[in-house]
Amino acid sequence: MSQNARALPHISTTLEPNKLYFGDNLHVMRTHIADASVDLIYLDPPFKTNQDYNVLFAEQDGTRSAAQIKAFEDTWQWDQAAAEAFQMTVEEGGQVSLAMQAFRTFLGQSDMLAYLSMMAPRLVELRRVLKSTGSRVNLDLWYTGPPTKGGHRHGEFTVCRHPDPPHGGPGFDQSHRR
Repeated sequence: MSQNARALPHISTTLEPNKLYFGDNLHVMRTHIADASVDLIYLDPPFKTNQDYNVLFAEQDGTRSAAQIKAFEDTWQWDQAAAEAFQMTVEEGGQVSLAMQAFRTFLGQSDMLAYLSMMAPRLVELRRVLKSTGSRVNLDLWYTGPPTKGGHRHGEFTVCRHPDPPHGGPGFDQSHRR
């Protein structure tokens, strides 16, 4: 069992099927998800685009409405919360701690270091909870041009699976689909 799981002995050793957890994924993983207990991780993190994203609504005829609401901000700043996240990650020790300290030397107390300080502990926890035979799906959308006639954009996604899946079929590291 990982250091985090030992520090939080109330972590369940089995997941309740079909249960949806709502909240900060770092807290949920540390308090509810046991080591090597997850078969699939779908990862669509913020990518530090420095943009605000809105939910756009459509009119009944399908045309874009002027109505919209802010969905989330993908902007980061070095502040007290970032400093605390950085310090907590460094205090965990290990290779991630060394990498974060090197990033701080290179980047200083910057917006990028704030982003990395948020992501690093989450990536560590994702690795902890994923089974050795598990898969990780990343949604990486790179827009390749203007919208098509229907208003759609072409994107790309990446699937990373265990190179030797237990069912004996051919494994693959990455598959790109457009």
